[in-house]
Amino acid sequence: MRTMNFPKKAIALLAATLTTIYVWADQRGKCGENVTYTFIESTGTLTISGTGAMKNYEFAETPWYKHRSSIKKAIIENGVTSIGNYAFCSCNALTEIAIPESVKSIGDCAFGSCKKLTDITIPDKI
Repeated sequence: MRTMNFPKKAIALLAATLTTIYVWADQRGKCGENVTYTFIESTGTLTISGTGAMKNYEFAETPWYKHRSSIKKAIIENGVTSIGNYAFCSCNALTEIAIPESVKSIGDCAFGSCKKLTDITIPDKI
């Protein structure tokens, strides 16, 4: 068996590259004027945060749509006032979501085709 010694710089470069690839799998951006989203692929968690209304979407238009089969849990943080049209449509791995008291409305087909969604908390005021 042959042992190879790599320079520390090469190992550091490799570690930085792998870290960048891992972070690349995560996605974040805007989904409303003052509302943002973060998707963490390793946990399958989509978090919606900020203040105000989420944008209304058409089918297959959400920025996280390409991850729809990987989203297992959605967290909507307090301060978000609405869930947009088609927001979670076709998120076929989604099993749980908690909607905070700040949400006053849920858009058309927001949870369409979410066949595994079994754990949902909805405030009485909606």
